[in-house]
Amino acid sequence: MASLALLFAAGCGSPDGSGNETEMVVVSVTGTGSKSGEPVKPGDAIGRGETLIVDEGSVVVARLAGQAAIQVKASSKLVFEELGDTFHLQLDYGSVLTASRPVPRFKISTPAAVVGVRGTTFYTEARGLDQSYVCLCDGEILIETQSGTETLQTPVLRHRAVTAAPAKEGEYKLTPAKFIGHTNVEISALQKILDAQR
Repeated sequence: MASLALLFAAGCGSPDGSGNETEMVVVSVTGTGSKSGEPVKPGDAIGRGETLIVDEGSVVVARLAGQAAIQVKASSKLVFEELGDTFHLQLDYGSVLTASRPVPRFKISTPAAVVGVRGTTFYTEARGLDQSYVCLCDGEILIETQSGTETLQTPVLRHRAVTAAPAKEGEYKLTPAKFIGHTNVEISALQKILDAQR
């Protein structure tokens, strides 16, 4: 089984002074969620190895100092595998909308694919163990499955969506899909958070 990875950068400052960002900061919480078992609230830092769970009917927005902003939607589980020079999120289930600047090593993994981000806006859903949905809203991403790699590009705010799902034993296929699960208003709100960090 492949995994979906989307690549982006982290940050809220480096404790070692190296300039490598090491934490995300929660901007807002609508409803409820938890960070490594504790209730999550605005201003919380999320570090390497922590898990964010967003409850049904809830949304958590976080920023990565100057690099990215994310909106984790209802009924989602996101694990912060790596933060720093490399930023790796594991989306076990649920969905996340991301706006990022170009960063060399930024990825989001799902059970079905790996998406490498090249400074872009995109939406991802993990749909069980063998299927993922990705909508490229702006920019460029690289999607890798067990069956190979494909680059998606799109003009600004012209959504290009695909589903990564098994085609036959051991092979995944990217199939064009409809625009779902996010809005241009949500994208604009994340972009404003990202732009405010400059």
